[in-house]
Amino acid sequence: MRTSGVSVQAYLVVDNNFLAMLTDYCCDTYRSQFPGRSLIKKTGQWISNLLNILRELTPDKRIHCTDCVAAEYKPAASHLYSVLGRNENDYRNLAADVRSCLNQSQIDSRDLSFLRELPTAPRKLIGPGGVSDPDLSLVALGLHLADQGESVYILSNDKDLVDFSTWACKCAKAELRQRWANPSLLQGLQSLAYLEWVHQSCSIATDDMWQLLKYYMREHVAREDLGKLKGEAIFQSLMDITTSLVESAQIKAQARITNV
Repeated sequence: MRTSGVSVQAYLVVDNNFLAMLTDYCCDTYRSQFPGRSLIKKTGQWISNLLNILRELTPDKRIHCTDCVAAEYKPAASHLYSVLGRNENDYRNLAADVRSCLNQSQIDSRDLSFLRELPTAPRKLIGPGGVSDPDLSLVALGLHLADQGESVYILSNDKDLVDFSTWACKCAKAELRQRWANPSLLQGLQSLAYLEWVHQSCSIATDDMWQLLKYYMREHVAREDLGKLKGEAIFQSLMDITTSLVESAQIKAQARITNV
């Protein structure tokens, strides 16, 4: 399956911030419709349903993550806490339910050292304040999956992780081939960019995609912990996704008119 010249079928590796975004979105979107503990149940079902849609587009019918990143998913640190307060068992159950949707892998620390010591790697990405070891574990996992000969997408809202994945597999392919066979098959993606590709393939409804994008746009604008340049770059990527969504929604609408 292809959309806009890009294949949506690939191995998928997800970052914790993607799961956290989905959790906060569900909380803020459905809190008035699902009071109390029913909001926890709705959130788990909604995230599982979306991951099931994405799973069907993968070669192995799996959503991949590393064990250390999966452990970072903590619903008690989400917007749910401000709505529901202390429901520790519910949060643990939700975390377990979401993690059960993931195929978790453990990464050899030597892979992380290899990536961090790439001689031409930009220091701003691998030095202090750049990509963390859990971030690098996702890159290593993606490179291992790429050895299967299929494209791999790392879905993340972390610009440094996306930038490092792009740099490593475009600018350091010769270095990476010392350890992995197909580094050029790996790509880091802003998670909503991939969801927009999936929307184009009609696997996600236009209204749902609009709501997700508008929600994340509001959350991004409200953040105060990003530097000016990074914040502007992320905002531009969201504007690019918005343009793509407008265009694909228009194409879908025209197709419906033509088919009437």
